[in-house]
Amino acid sequence: MVMDIYRVRGAIQRAAVQASTPGHPALACMGALADEADAARKSGDWERVGAINFQFHRAMVELCDSPKLSVYFDLVLAELRLVFHQLEDTAHLHQLSIERNASLIALLQAEHITEAVRQLEAYLLKSERAVLAALQRRKSGKKSERACIGSIGHSSTRTAQS
Repeated sequence: MVMDIYRVRGAIQRAAVQASTPGHPALACMGALADEADAARKSGDWERVGAINFQFHRAMVELCDSPKLSVYFDLVLAELRLVFHQLEDTAHLHQLSIERNASLIALLQAEHITEAVRQLEAYLLKSERAVLAALQRRKSGKKSERACIGSIGHSSTRTAQS
């Protein structure tokens, strides 16, 4: 499911970056959101950084000037939020987004679209891998926790029988 979310996300966001034009209002919105995310990071509010990062990527899709793509992307972000809510600590997932988002804006404003697409693709791949790894750690942790609890139960039973 996560891989499919990122596949759709990549297709829509690549189209957005390729549609970018200097002076588009979405670029100004993306810049303001990047600044807001940096301020939230400085205050240690990682939950806010994550929320702003979702808004940043949503604003990026506005570069397409397509209400339908915006609606589809809202669905993708809703699914991604559900994935993120399964994770306990997402600070490490959002930390790199601040610098990358600022860099992406600079590339788009300078009309370096090819480099912006390359950077977006690298960012999405790294993000996908980090989310999958975090989900795997969560899954492994729950297995370890169940094994610990199970062994405690067995050792108590053995102690009681002795």
